[in-house]
Amino acid sequence: MVEGRDKNSKFFHCVANGRRRSNHISEISFNGVKITDPPQVRNGVFLFFKDHFKNVRWSRPKIRSLGLKQIFEEEIKSLEVVFSKEEVSAVVYCCDGDKAIDPDGLNLRFIKANWENIQEDFLKFILEFHGNRDIVKDLNNTFITLIPKCFNPEIIKDFKPISLVGSMYKIFAEVLANRQIIDSFVIAEEIIHTWRKSKEMTPLVKLDFEKAYDSVDHSFLDSTLEDMRFSLKWRQWVKSCISSPSLSVLVNGCPTDQFLMERGLRQGDPVLPFLFNIVVECLSCLFKKAQELNLVRGVSFGNAEVHISHLQFADDTILLLKQKWST
Repeated sequence: MVEGRDKNSKFFHCVANGRRRSNHISEISFNGVKITDPPQVRNGVFLFFKDHFKNVRWSRPKIRSLGLKQIFEEEIKSLEVVFSKEEVSAVVYCCDGDKAIDPDGLNLRFIKANWENIQEDFLKFILEFHGNRDIVKDLNNTFITLIPKCFNPEIIKDFKPISLVGSMYKIFAEVLANRQIIDSFVIAEEIIHTWRKSKEMTPLVKLDFEKAYDSVDHSFLDSTLEDMRFSLKWRQWVKSCISSPSLSVLVNGCPTDQFLMERGLRQGDPVLPFLFNIVVECLSCLFKKAQELNLVRGVSFGNAEVHISHLQFADDTILLLKQKWST
């Protein structure tokens, strides 16, 4: 996309064409078999992601006895407050308008430029969702674009899938996401700074979940929200956000057939960090239980002697362990 300072020059087109060539998938391997025929490459990518996002049903343990945090009645009411014109407008003007064009053929720059003319109709859509708790299916259709993670990708795992969600859904999801605050990164930086000043040697372990967002079970997420006392209306909003989209993978600029997203969260969805943190709250409860049983020891922080064993932000989990060094 040509931005304000870009010139329609030979250099610009060379860079754009070079990027297009680097993202082009001319061949790919599935189960050790290399495919070069374009229609077969496209079909192979389609079948991979269709199976990848297919729900796997298996029995899961109940987590109600772990002591999940529960939100208060005042917080429940604040989450369900009718979306105001000011709240929605603030989201529109804060969004980056130069992102890739969405499945609806528009980007947020168009919406921002014409907001004064379309805001009333847009607010009607937002308020209708607030009451009906359901998103029109076509508004939540999503393209998945594949970004190479290495110089010469050979298998599908060498690509990072990013979801291009529609502009109307993106604004609504951003409104929901803005009603949540997460401060784990700030806390982690303060703890590390304190350790450096005291020159204390303390183990710090960062966990990396493979395909963390893609493996989230929708029914498990809903049951966790229920156990944390989120209201039925909020849970139905979340369900509509994550279960209604139809996905299509862009292979060399051409979309594959559509398929349903039966599990997982879309990378690129504004509510993703909040929802994933709800899921890993169960992991947090397990760590706290282990600490109560003296299986692990957290660290003390600050003058108030606050004990912390782990921190969570999106898919980043940091374990903070107190250890006596024997060597």
